[in-house]
Amino acid sequence: MLMVDLVGRAALRRGLTTIEAVDRWYDHHADEVGPRTGARAVARAWSGAARDGGAGALGDDLGRCACGRIWRAHHDTDTVRNVVLPGAPGCSGWPVLGVPPSWYRPRSEYLFETVTPDDPAARTAIWTDSPRSHHLVVPRVPAGETRGPADLESQVGRAALRGVPVASTGPAPPGDPEWARALPGYVLDERLLDHPWELCALALVLAIGTDRPGLRPVLVGAAVTAPVDDVGAGWVRAAAEAVRLTA
Repeated sequence: MLMVDLVGRAALRRGLTTIEAVDRWYDHHADEVGPRTGARAVARAWSGAARDGGAGALGDDLGRCACGRIWRAHHDTDTVRNVVLPGAPGCSGWPVLGVPPSWYRPRSEYLFETVTPDDPAARTAIWTDSPRSHHLVVPRVPAGETRGPADLESQVGRAALRGVPVASTGPAPPGDPEWARALPGYVLDERLLDHPWELCALALVLAIGTDRPGLRPVLVGAAVTAPVDDVGAGWVRAAAEAVRLTA
């Protein structure tokens, strides 16, 4: 992750792309990263299929995070709205919550506006990770008919699990770029991104290739030299090579 950050900063300094472009590609592919365990848990709670016992039991169903923290679930009601704010650097609980949106950052002005109460009849309960626990929000059951657990799960996004509305990062990227199909591991509907740093690397490469079309052969050529079982490293190498050639 450190290498991705260093290469990304260098690419931005050299004007190869912008942070806005990287964020748009990041959010475009973010739902493909990590299991949507949190969405499934919320869907089960909505459908009544979760273990009886309320929020504590839902946390028990989720087990422990790999970092050792337990999960605590907080249900929104007519009188209480729950918001989970980003904590200190470290494990974000992304295997359950999905990777954090690009705008979900400490001291974010958008998050400050989000937690400002807009309904005098409801109080806002603010949570943040502690050394012992992660937090997850169970939104209110959506109105209207649903087709079953899968449909319920599809209505639970990464922002909703954190209790915040989705922020716009500008126009969506122009679909899946044809040139990127030559990148190792980038095949439509068959991507397997196991860690957030891989998503950051991919977003950086896509942003550079979109903003600097002349560098696309360089990006692809560098990426294909990576080991076949480590495509994420190939994406980092591709971005680093683009930076080197424009130094």
